[in-house]
Amino acid sequence: MAKASDPIDVGPMRLKNRLVAAPLLTVAGWLEGAIPTQPVFDLYRERAEGGAGLVQSEAIGIFYHGPSSLRAIVTDEQVAALAKIAEVIHQGGAKATMQLFAGGRQVPFIDRLLAGQSDWNPVAPSDKTPAYHGWQPRAMTADEVEEYLDQYASAALKAKQAGFDGVNFHAAHGFLPMNFLSPYTNVGRDDKYGRDRVLFAEEMIKRSRARVGPDFALILRISGYEGMGDRGLTPTLIAREIAPRLVAAGIDAIDVSGGNFEKFYWVGPPLYLPRGVMIPWAEEIQKAVDVPVIGIGRITHPRLVEKILAEERVPLVAFGRALMADPDFPRKMLEGRWDEIRQCIACGACPWMGAPEGAALGCAINPFLGLPAKRAQATARAEKPKKVVVVGGGVGGLEAADVAASRGHDVTLIEKSDRLGGLVNLSDSIPRVYTRELGQTVSYMQRRLEKAGVKIETGKEATVESVKALSPDVVVVATGSAPVASDIPGADSPHVLRQEEYLEKLPELGDKVVVVGALGAELSLGLARMGKQVVLLDERADPDANAVITGTPYLHDQWRSQLLMELMHDEPNLRIRAGAKVKAITDEGVVFNYRDLSWEETAPADNVVLALGRAPRRELVDALKASGLEVREVGDCVEPRTIWNAVHEGANAALEI
Repeated sequence: MAKASDPIDVGPMRLKNRLVAAPLLTVAGWLEGAIPTQPVFDLYRERAEGGAGLVQSEAIGIFYHGPSSLRAIVTDEQVAALAKIAEVIHQGGAKATMQLFAGGRQVPFIDRLLAGQSDWNPVAPSDKTPAYHGWQPRAMTADEVEEYLDQYASAALKAKQAGFDGVNFHAAHGFLPMNFLSPYTNVGRDDKYGRDRVLFAEEMIKRSRARVGPDFALILRISGYEGMGDRGLTPTLIAREIAPRLVAAGIDAIDVSGGNFEKFYWVGPPLYLPRGVMIPWAEEIQKAVDVPVIGIGRITHPRLVEKILAEERVPLVAFGRALMADPDFPRKMLEGRWDEIRQCIACGACPWMGAPEGAALGCAINPFLGLPAKRAQATARAEKPKKVVVVGGGVGGLEAADVAASRGHDVTLIEKSDRLGGLVNLSDSIPRVYTRELGQTVSYMQRRLEKAGVKIETGKEATVESVKALSPDVVVVATGSAPVASDIPGADSPHVLRQEEYLEKLPELGDKVVVVGALGAELSLGLARMGKQVVLLDERADPDANAVITGTPYLHDQWRSQLLMELMHDEPNLRIRAGAKVKAITDEGVVFNYRDLSWEETAPADNVVLALGRAPRRELVDALKASGLEVREVGDCVEPRTIWNAVHEGANAALEI
């Protein structure tokens, strides 16, 4: 029975354990000319020191498109600079592989996302390959195919010269090698690379092996399921037709991820999908080959890792965003310190919110990711310990209290409700949408506060007088936000309640429910899954797209909205009326007009749930400031936003004390 601590061989590469740091694209820290700088090195050092046996680099291009290229390993200068990444990974005690990348039909999207430009021309097996975001790819000529294959081999050799222990060919997520492998994108090509979809990847592996020799590991990352049904890659297709040929060509391991950019949620599965969601794909592929398969997909708890390995589903488990939330996850797991792991909440903020100043990447619940100096400051004792009062026990207040106490300040936290967590407590109560694990962040923070000796007072509403009675040197106010008032006629009727009221008490509702406002998107889905007949009305939606502007206060939209919309549209008990302006609420239901049409409709309702937005709670902030106290405000009391803003502002406020 395999254990996480067991060593394992990946071709010629000996790993000290079964835990892998997956490739993650950084969003900052690179100079023109594709040269990494200190923030990038800091991030990789942190990941390696966290205890994983293998740390895989982010995607590094096999071609160099001039000074503005994002990342590449072509020039001698780039080889020397990238060698520093291998060096810091090795210094951290892990093996290092470089992910090699060519974008194919999706490359303009990556270029625009990270560099604000779109200079690269998308290429693909044929011009009949589906366009992505309006970019119709140009068919690669036979000479270009040969050039790309040679460039992969050249890049693999350069990675070896840079000191890496192997490479990982990025044949997942809809990029070039996957364009050839997939029946969805390899369409209409009439040469051998069109007639045989595996041939491009096979040649890429063989030519690279010929260049690097037998003492260098070759790994290929593939989307085990593309998300396109039988039109694209599936685990069965890969296990039957692709994986055995990749192994015969010389690959040492297969790294199984998921999705393409049309189904982007498989690239980083949101919290609506269960933990370990992609492991079954990897398991099916593992049964077809005799080289190790790496499994990934919302692996957020050591218990799941142990179960996967003990059941021999796959021999290697990878962590992506989990190591952003807590880079020390592997080490804490192996040392049995499970309660000290900050678990990823799969919120999707990481690629879209950028990175804090000085960092190469950011995480909503880890404000110190890739910032070793700031991380050290958060645990170093302040020169002059102070008495700090934190008002508000949401995640912003909890983070502020934790960091302040860790720096030696005397901290008291006051929360008016009888439990900590604030809005997260409501968000994780949404039925049947898998948001419950958001509460893990609150549990983790509460354990830290108790360990740090923070005095916690729940069930007590702070006033200027009660705060001043504690004689604080500094007050951190994190009082959050409240539901906005509604001017809809009938909103005060007995059968109408706010989303917050429902989530606090979870009362039984009637069979027909109308939810008003896009912030009720998840609740609408959950109620429909409970068997209710639900109508979601949203005035703010784009009526042409017939799609609600999904969004709840604790998460960032772009990563998860596509999946949420698909789940909502596929739910037979849920109807979405985008562009619906509510006129009144009556005993019969909700009166609205649709898409600015003159006539009105009524959505029948036994109950109506209002999810119309939130406004900052600022009364105490303003009163404390007027009293002369030193006040710092964080989170939604400044402006309702995401969990990212609350946590980062809480940490920064505490560091300034």
